[in-house]
Amino acid sequence: EMIRWQWRDEATALTISFDKRDSLGKLLKLPFWLPKGALQLVVRGSEGLKAGQLIYPNF
Repeated sequence: EMIRWQWRDEATALTISFDKRDSLGKLLKLPFWLPKGALQLVVRGSEGLKAGQLIYPNF
């Protein structure tokens, strides 16, 4: 709410994404009515990924 209020005259939309399996997902209790997005990422490399391994974008 604080971010929405401070940016009310600067932006028309606010988007946040996180992996609900991560610690941030345990902290945020989002209302059921918010839209939920899904993203699948295909990675190819010399080493395989573990099924439970979290992948973060590098911004």
